[in-house]
Amino acid sequence: MSRKSELEKLPPAVEVMKKLLELPDRKTPEGLRDLLALEVMYILGLRRAEVCGLTLDALCLVRETLFVVGKGGHERLLPVSPHLKFVFQDYLFNGRPKLLPRPHLRALLLDNEGRALRVCQLHYIVKKYGRKLDLKLSCHQFRHACAVHLIEAGMRLPHVQQLLGHANMNTTKIYTRISRREMEREFQRCQVRTEGPDSIELRYVKRHDARKESPLP
Repeated sequence: MSRKSELEKLPPAVEVMKKLLELPDRKTPEGLRDLLALEVMYILGLRRAEVCGLTLDALCLVRETLFVVGKGGHERLLPVSPHLKFVFQDYLFNGRPKLLPRPHLRALLLDNEGRALRVCQLHYIVKKYGRKLDLKLSCHQFRHACAVHLIEAGMRLPHVQQLLGHANMNTTKIYTRISRREMEREFQRCQVRTEGPDSIELRYVKRHDARKESPLP
C-alpha cells in the first residue's frame, strides 16, 4: 500500500477512540504507560518514533509544553492540554517509578524491563487494544484520527500542519478529503428517508389498484 493510500484510509470515529482510551488499566504501571502512549498519539498526533523518542527533559508541566523532535531532526514545541497533563502526572508519579527504570535513563516511556520503549513494542500495545474492539489498528491511525477530528472540530489547516509537523501543506490537506468522506458516510448512515424509488413506486401501484377494485359509492 502506498503512503498516500494509507493516509486516505478513514480513521476510527471519535466515539471509537474514546472507548479505546478507556481500555488501559490505570491501576497498573503498564496500563498507565499504555494510556499515555495512546493519548499523545491521538491528542498531539505524534509519530511512533516521536513517541518512543520522548524524554523526561522534553516535558515541562509548569509551562504545559512538550518538546518533540520529528523527521529530519525538525523540532516543535507542542501544548499540553489539562487532560493530557493529568495523564502525564499519573504516569510519572504512579507508573514510571514502578517500571524500575535503568539508572540515568531519561526515556519517558519504559517497557516492562525498565528500558526505553521501542517502536515494535508500541506497535504491539496498539494492536493489543485494537483487538479488544475487533479493530485492526496501527500507530498511524491515531495520528490520522487526531488530524481529521481536529479539522472536523474547526481547527485551521496551518495550525494542524504545525501540530503534526508536516513540512508540506499538501500532506495536511489530505485529511480534509478524509473529513469530507467521513461526512458523506455519516450522512448516508443517518438518513431517515431510506426507502428506494422502487418501494415508493410499488406502494403507489398497490394504492392505485386498490382504488380501482373498491366499489363506487
